[in-house]
Amino acid sequence: MLYRLIKIWLQIALKFYLKKLNSQGTSIKEISTPAILAVNHSNSFLDALLVTAHYPKEIHFLARGDAFNKKWAAWILKNLLNIIPIHRLEEGRENLSKNTESFQEVMEVFKRGGTVLIFPEGICKNEHNIRPLRKGTARMAYQAWHKHGIKDLTVQAITLRYASFTKTPKDVAMHLAQPVNIRDFDIQREAVFYNEFNKVVRKKLEVENSDNFPIQSQTVFIKILLALPSFLGYLIHRPYYIFIKKLVRKKTKGTVFYDSVLFGLLMLTYPFFVLLITVIVVLVSQNMIAWGLLILLPLLAWCYKNFKK
Repeated sequence: MLYRLIKIWLQIALKFYLKKLNSQGTSIKEISTPAILAVNHSNSFLDALLVTAHYPKEIHFLARGDAFNKKWAAWILKNLLNIIPIHRLEEGRENLSKNTESFQEVMEVFKRGGTVLIFPEGICKNEHNIRPLRKGTARMAYQAWHKHGIKDLTVQAITLRYASFTKTPKDVAMHLAQPVNIRDFDIQREAVFYNEFNKVVRKKLEVENSDNFPIQSQTVFIKILLALPSFLGYLIHRPYYIFIKKLVRKKTKGTVFYDSVLFGLLMLTYPFFVLLITVIVVLVSQNMIAWGLLILLPLLAWCYKNFKK
């Protein structure tokens, strides 16, 4: 239930944060069979959020193991947000043995017909080059196909391209390659399989011309119609947005987390901002009609976003 509620709020928030998401390749429809979503990793956790918002089926995620160090965090991540820990060598060789339990949990998800999202590159950088893939995704597919007999598992490569990692609202292109399955590989020789699997998936992630974002423009009539509400939306929201933006830039300086943390913080705090402004106006004006600001303020923000197109 929490997953569904978060997904609904996520979809609403992205309507304000994105200028446009252009889906290319195959359609992003629900895969009825068990599936691995292999996604390139250029913009921190915003990558996973974008796929989650547009993929109709519930997704389980693989995340770095050190995020599970605290018991309360581990309980929330696993039980409420469908996140499974994967421990890397960088986190200590002694933790690698824990991956056996994690991979078993992934296999149970596949046996129930579920979907798991993974970043095959293993690391995140604000760039669109596809880096060499690690063995985690290949190992997961091999165990499912060869050792657990989950022959109907499908691997879907998804490539995300951002027009900018800092500007908002932003253009994003999402390309879905043709899925691959067990028929595309020789799974009898494990080492050969890993090499061939990574070659195939990486090639599918290396999409050409997916970052040519067409210039969008509004008609003169629409711009005139949006001018006044957009200006009001700008005046009201600018101080709040600048405060959040400066805070995030300071906290994420020199890292790849700026864009995703900015979106996450705006998504979490904006309802409280709208409520605060509304309560202040109601108390000052002593007019109950002012409660309409709960709807009007987001509408003004939406007008400004569309005016900026």
